[in-house]
Amino acid sequence: MPAELVVDDLVVRYGAVEAVHGISFVVHEGELVTLLGPSGCGKTTTLRCVAGLEAAAGGRVSLGSRVLSEGKTHVAPERRDINMVFQSYAIWPHMSVFNNVAYGLRIRGTGRDELRERVMNTLEMVDLAEFADRFGTELSGGQQQRVAVARAVVTQPQLLLFDEPLSNLDATLRERLRFEMVDLQKKIGTTSLYVTHDQAEAMAMSDHIVLMNAGRIEQVGTPEDIYERPVSRFAAEFIGTSNFLTGVVRSVQGERAEVAIGGQVLASASLTTQAADPKIGQTVTLFVRPENLALQPASSPASAENVWKATLTQVTYLGSRLECRATLTDHDLRLVARPTEDLHVGDEISLSCSAASLIVLSASSEPATESPDEDALLST
Repeated sequence: MPAELVVDDLVVRYGAVEAVHGISFVVHEGELVTLLGPSGCGKTTTLRCVAGLEAAAGGRVSLGSRVLSEGKTHVAPERRDINMVFQSYAIWPHMSVFNNVAYGLRIRGTGRDELRERVMNTLEMVDLAEFADRFGTELSGGQQQRVAVARAVVTQPQLLLFDEPLSNLDATLRERLRFEMVDLQKKIGTTSLYVTHDQAEAMAMSDHIVLMNAGRIEQVGTPEDIYERPVSRFAAEFIGTSNFLTGVVRSVQGERAEVAIGGQVLASASLTTQAADPKIGQTVTLFVRPENLALQPASSPASAENVWKATLTQVTYLGSRLECRATLTDHDLRLVARPTEDLHVGDEISLSCSAASLIVLSASSEPATESPDEDALLST
């Protein structure tokens, strides 16, 4: 039966280096939660600690009513009722698909009839029943990945761990299989913890995302929360494409602030609950997504809370959209427009956005430590 995973104040050290700095999060029963972040942020180390493959220097890991790791308590990996799907799949080439999937049941001493029924039912779920007698070397990469998933779920563990299982596949197959894996996870209802550095993958698959940076948790929330309401510059930059503007606070009223951008353009922006309480005269950073900026000829300004004049510096046709850049008081902004728009470099345009989509971030926010794929979510 699936169980709730609780990670509380987890610390991992390698000698004098602290790789994970006291992080805490919960994966509720039946959820799929993703650990997302750049290389070296501690996400795989965290996953391995949950699996029991790494020893924690501090904190507590529990699954359901059982404590897996705390102080001198360290339950061995094979006794945790946890299965993992690795990046390499680890399919045994000398075994058939059926025997690969049946391996865990045989170790547990499952009877022949029950074993065959459970293996074939699981292969049916991953659409591999017709390949039961084939060997691993006779399967495509996508099929091998499904075998690895089937082998992990057939024993009905309390928790499934996924260590970047789609990273070895081509982009088209990866996109298709991520949805198949979500459907399978919801069908079997197993609590799952998934590691990836792919932002689009995390957005598409997760009930909640734990965004990590330099061994710490930057933000926890639903994909919508993290995309629409980032709490830091790192969070805003790592998920999707972002625009940042610098300005000086002129006034604050409730959850809105009026900010002067470049000393000449006024903007009405929203205050997030995580942002520092801005003071009049304080320099702050503003954040807005490209798709939340509307553009049209300057001669026909839009009716919105924020309307600014800007100059187009780049127009790129990408089939389903125009990707543009524009200059606003020395700020370079990315914009998205319909492919039918008649736009040209050098055009004076009018930009508009709502105050709700223009967010004040803390002035002390630091940039991301690794540049994300800026186009990863523009096409979704």
